[in-house]
Amino acid sequence: GVPWLLQNTTTELRLELGGSNTQFQRPGLNIQEVISGPPVVLPVGSVIITDLNAQANLQVIGPNGLGALATVQIYGDSRVRIGAADQPRFEQFSSLPYRIRLKLERGRIRVLSANGPARPVRVEVASAPDVLTLLEQPGSNASIESSFLRSTVSVRESRASVTTRVSGTLALQPEQRAEVTDASAILGPLPTERNLIVDGTFERPLGEVWKIERRAAE
Repeated sequence: GVPWLLQNTTTELRLELGGSNTQFQRPGLNIQEVISGPPVVLPVGSVIITDLNAQANLQVIGPNGLGALATVQIYGDSRVRIGAADQPRFEQFSSLPYRIRLKLERGRIRVLSANGPARPVRVEVASAPDVLTLLEQPGSNASIESSFLRSTVSVRESRASVTTRVSGTLALQPEQRAEVTDASAILGPLPTERNLIVDGTFERPLGEVWKIERRAAE
C-alpha cells in the first residue's frame, strides 16, 4: 500500500482569478461574489461567471515558485466550473502530471499551458454535448467554445484531442479545428479559419446564393 500512496496521493494547486465584471461562486455557498480588486484565490469546485463584455483570467500556480502552470482566459458571457486542480503530494516518488479539470457550461475559453515545467501539465475540458478536450503537450494554446448543442475546439499551438462516445477520439494539430454537433458526432479536422461569407468566390450561379436586385436608373 505504501508505493500506491506515494504514487497517487495529491494536494490542490493554487488557483488565482483576476478580471473585471466577473462573478464567482464558492462551493457550498449560494451567493455570488464579484472581483473588485487584486486576484482572489479560489477553491476547487468554484464556478466563474463573466458578463457579456467581460474577460477573466484563471491562473493555475505551480508549487515552489514555479509560476503559472496554465492560464485560462474566460471570455464574455461564459460559465466555467473548476472540477479539479491537483499535484502529487510526494513529487519525488510520483509520476503523475499536474492535473486540471474544467467544465465549460457555456461561452468560450482559451487554455494556455506553460513550456517550462519538467512535470507534464494535463488539462481536461468537458463541454456539451458530451465532449472532452484533452491538452497535455507543453505550450498548448487552444480555444473551446460551447453552447448547449455544439462545441468548437480550435488549436493554435501544440496539439489537442477531442473525444465523444459516438465518434471516439480525434487528434488536432496546430491550426486545426473540430466541430461537435448535438448528435455528438465530430466534424474535422477543419482549418481554424472560417469563411463567414457564403460563396465568397462566386463559384455558384447568381441568384442561387446571392440575391439579385434590379433598380431603375434615377
